[in-house]
Amino acid sequence: DNAVCEGPDPASVNCLRHIAHGQDISKKLDLLPDAVVRLTVSAIRRGWLANRWYGPHVQALTNRAAFLRARLNCIDRVLPPTRLMERLLLRNGLDPARAQYQPYGLDVSSIRRLTDKGTHPGLRVGFVGTLQEHKGAHLLVEAVRGLPAEIPIDLVVYGNLEESPAYTARLRELAGDDPRIRFLGTFPNHEISAVFARFDVLVVPSIWYENTPLVIYTAHAAGVPLVVTNLGGMAEAVEAGVNGLLFERGN
Repeated sequence: DNAVCEGPDPASVNCLRHIAHGQDISKKLDLLPDAVVRLTVSAIRRGWLANRWYGPHVQALTNRAAFLRARLNCIDRVLPPTRLMERLLLRNGLDPARAQYQPYGLDVSSIRRLTDKGTHPGLRVGFVGTLQEHKGAHLLVEAVRGLPAEIPIDLVVYGNLEESPAYTARLRELAGDDPRIRFLGTFPNHEISAVFARFDVLVVPSIWYENTPLVIYTAHAAGVPLVVTNLGGMAEAVEAGVNGLLFERGN
């Protein structure tokens, strides 16, 4: 349902409900309170319902978090690049002694920093990213469509238009025939400076966590101000009022 999740609960009940969503068994699960599901999970893990068709699936899913935690703690050093990732890993069982916060670097040798931002008659807004719902491009399209026609604004959306055809169709429907909104597909990486030079501002409206969105660091390097969701690694990378602005998730 696009809700933000911080990981499995102790019995992985939330994971079971998610995996079963849209399948026949979800109708039965929806009728059961979490306490009953936890008891059922406990019974399956003790082998009491092992002969049921769902037994092995529940075993695998509910053992997954402990398995990953054990493997993760075999590693000498884990370098989370954001405080978000550090917090989530620690919350889900990483030994604190193995964690060392280490932000990513970025090769900026091919990025030119231009200084003509805001000098054009209209506001040039850019989106660069995956065209899937969790990236939130639809929020940006809806926001522009909600502005009066006389507002001088131009939105260009860069992303693979073939990756998620249903979502792309939804974006085009939302945009309608509004000449202020254009979908320009992808571009080769060596053209990134030229692309960012056309933006007065880059918007990153993701509705799920972003860990280390390199598009934000690229914008910093190119001197492009940011407007991003106040969530996770996105918010960490923006100093509100200095190099960008923050807005609440989904707004």
